[in-house]
Amino acid sequence: MRTPRYESRTLAAGARARIGAWGKFITVLNISASTILMGVDDDPPQQIVAGLQFPIEASYERIELLNAGGVAATVQLYIADSPVLIASDSLIVAMVASLANIEAGLVPGATMTQSDHNPVAQTGVGSTQILAANPARKWALVTADLTNAGNLYLGPTNAVTDVADTFFGMMAGGSWREQYTGAVWAASENGTEIAHAYEIT
Repeated sequence: MRTPRYESRTLAAGARARIGAWGKFITVLNISASTILMGVDDDPPQQIVAGLQFPIEASYERIELLNAGGVAATVQLYIADSPVLIASDSLIVAMVASLANIEAGLVPGATMTQSDHNPVAQTGVGSTQILAANPARKWALVTADLTNAGNLYLGPTNAVTDVADTFFGMMAGGSWREQYTGAVWAASENGTEIAHAYEIT
């Protein structure tokens, strides 16, 4: 079948769903929350994340989905006979969030929270606090939105600029990740750039 088939399934915590065989390539568009496992035929289910794309070389009969998390989740897939290429800012953000959720899941009792900052104050004019200091934080992750026209500059205080008090700078699509418990402030090149912050505690 040359036309990609779109499949969406909403699963309660612990629920399963079955999708019949359709094509040789699977693209995971989005997972709204929770931890989703997927298995082909009788293979043991494995965790999947948004943005994952893989071929199934041999013929198969079904795809099994399992919500292994504690909350309901919606899974969106494309299934086709050839790869489905997607260029989407929202997909990249979903991928980052999914990966952060996996990382949180690797640490017993950990949780992940996300905050979006649109826009970040312009360097030399002001700054925006994107993460408050938190001694309980295990990981900090900041990404620069793909639509950003200029750079973002991260620093430990509100004095951050493009030339001073900066510990990291990144272009559109860039990311910074550290085991860091202090505050994170940001300044942007044009005053229009967007930052996405994730905190694992």
